[in-house]
Amino acid sequence: MTFFIVILAACLGYAVMAFTTMLNQSSTDTTYTSPISAGSIDQATLERIKSLHTSDEVVPAATNPAGRINPFTE
Repeated sequence: MTFFIVILAACLGYAVMAFTTMLNQSSTDTTYTSPISAGSIDQATLERIKSLHTSDEVVPAATNPAGRINPFTE
């Protein structure tokens, strides 16, 4: 039983070390070219993106339609 636990712990340790090594390796490939062309966005989409709020703006409180309640509020 002790031998089994030692082997199991060693395998687990090896798996953690191998996974850590795999995550730390550089994944940038200098030969990769993106299939998305830089000028492929249309004007309507660009205007919709510009109309979104930024994360530092205050978001207005959400309002429910008439006759509806929010089940997540007290």
